[in-house]
Amino acid sequence: MVIRRHYDGYDIPPDKGLIMHLPRFRELPILTKIISISIISMIFITSIIFFYFMPAIEQRIIREQKRGAKNVTDIAYILFLEYQDKVKKGELSLDNAKLMLIQRMKNVRYGGKEYLWIHDINLTMVMHPMMPELDGTDLSEFKDPTGKKVLATAWCEAVVQRNPEFVDESDAPYTAIASLTKDTNKTFGRRFSIVSFRYLSKSEVGL
Repeated sequence: MVIRRHYDGYDIPPDKGLIMHLPRFRELPILTKIISISIISMIFITSIIFFYFMPAIEQRIIREQKRGAKNVTDIAYILFLEYQDKVKKGELSLDNAKLMLIQRMKNVRYGGKEYLWIHDINLTMVMHPMMPELDGTDLSEFKDPTGKKVLATAWCEAVVQRNPEFVDESDAPYTAIASLTKDTNKTFGRRFSIVSFRYLSKSEVGL
């Protein structure tokens, strides 16, 4: 006696397993086809947005931020040159020029709410427009509210070109270093121009 199994209108011999029959796409109902195509299209579009457009938008935002930071740094440098020129012409004393420069720097903004602060080479805060209580503070020992020491690190690359003129043009460019008459020139020497400037990532500095 041969036992046969019956499945979906077909007789299946006992030595054969039950074989799953997957319908072809053209055999699917119209609604299933529409849903399948919609899901595949959504996955495709999402993949394009995630892997192409999002990185491109992120890079554009970073470029705009860098450009904004460079522009506001240029503004600060122009202000510095303005007051330096007034000191050289005798229109302002050095101390008054510093105070006026600091006051104008307090009002410089970029990107809506970003700002600049001034600290000296010893990491002492000279001016902070948003937190004036930090003025005169030693930043090397600055800590957050939890007592953790705050450290911020950035890397940049600047290409500069040395100019023949001294910082204080009272000394002619051909003046020998030993013959300089201005302390500013004895300390800082000749002027230089910034040819290019850019921030570096950790990978570019080997970190």
